[in-house]
Amino acid sequence: MKLITFLAFMVLTMTTFAQHTGFNNFGSDQFETIITGREIKEIEVANPLYDSIYYWTYSAGTSDWTISGKDDDFIYNGENLLSWTHYQFDGTWIPAGMEIFTYDGQGNKLSHLIKQYSSGGWQNVSIRTYTYNENNNNTSRIDQVWSNGNWQNDYKLINTYDEMGNNLSILSYTSDSTNVWFNNKRTIITYNENNNHLTIFAQMWYNNVWNNWYDYSYNYDDLERVSMIHSMRWYQNDWNLQEKHHYQYTNNNLDTILSEELKNGLWKNYRITSQWYNENDMQIGSLTRYFFFDEWMNDTQYSIGYDSRGNVALIVTERWNFQEWKPVSRVCNEFNENNIRTGYSYTDYQWEEIRGDSTHYFLHETLGTYDIQSTEISVYPNPTNGLIAISGASQFASIELYNLTGKRITILKFEHGTADLSGLPSGIYILKIIMGDEVVMRKIVKC
Repeated sequence: MKLITFLAFMVLTMTTFAQHTGFNNFGSDQFETIITGREIKEIEVANPLYDSIYYWTYSAGTSDWTISGKDDDFIYNGENLLSWTHYQFDGTWIPAGMEIFTYDGQGNKLSHLIKQYSSGGWQNVSIRTYTYNENNNNTSRIDQVWSNGNWQNDYKLINTYDEMGNNLSILSYTSDSTNVWFNNKRTIITYNENNNHLTIFAQMWYNNVWNNWYDYSYNYDDLERVSMIHSMRWYQNDWNLQEKHHYQYTNNNLDTILSEELKNGLWKNYRITSQWYNENDMQIGSLTRYFFFDEWMNDTQYSIGYDSRGNVALIVTERWNFQEWKPVSRVCNEFNENNIRTGYSYTDYQWEEIRGDSTHYFLHETLGTYDIQSTEISVYPNPTNGLIAISGASQFASIELYNLTGKRITILKFEHGTADLSGLPSGIYILKIIMGDEVVMRKIVKC
């Protein structure tokens, strides 16, 4: 199935990286992600053939969601997305951006054009083009930006592969105003007989010569799971051992990554990450600690929750402040019966205060149950763990709760200006507040 990429925040779970991943431009930052499992990254979501996606922004001041934009006008050829348009909402819908895609006969993406709406018309911004070999492996990627009425070269990647489809080399180039390509980085990857990584060796172009940069080597256990990674950096014309990372497993689940660094000729503990799994071998948590003053000190922990179909419904990130765990972020996902994600919210905390950096998107047909009109009705806290306050509603109001398909779930008991969602599963719901002839809809996130 083809993939659409939606910008979102996600906690990356640890991987052994023992199998070929088809990565591009692999570097030290990517390696750090493999070792620590921490990165803010795009989420690739299975293409559900959306016809529109609506975004809301949370305001801590009003404790409410305000519609801010939408992606609309989706056009497909089969499962291949051909184009879509982004609109901003400022009382009316204003076109802001457009993305256009082309494909070859195998469904491989050939180009990705980005435009922005300016001065009453669409203007080019950037374009990315791709080529592939006979096995549909990506052999090149060229990025260009629109400047002064012409396409200006920006960045280029060239990939080579062996007969098994393993990525053997990655060569990157940059460009300047003359449109000439210049060497930037190159990476050479080797594999064992099971097509697992043996080494990853990288160089950077500097002073018109290739300069060594880093070198990673991999070891595996009898089950071909990565057991150790050594990293070396080039320094003062010699290779210097820098770190080694030990991987331990329980029931084939990666449960511990112990990292050591070389100091004064001795290997010293540096970082340890522990992971936990449920009875279905799905990761439900992780804890990262650093070694200071001869003891392990807490740093970051993640908790992961799933819905009844195994979809990741909740990710909570916390950081240790040397006394207690403090919330960092909370991600809530909502999925329909086909396991297509229909709702998403990201809450960013600063010492337990919501900073209001949240977004939602929904299938178009669900908006029939949601009224975007302005009103004095406020619902808070939102997201909520259970009890909510509804200000501005009559004490005689009737409160009905619907899911995103428009099905009524229950009628909530409304007393003293509050209603309780504690007994409901985590998810995104629509509150229907009925006060005589007046009906107000409010979206609520239950975590």
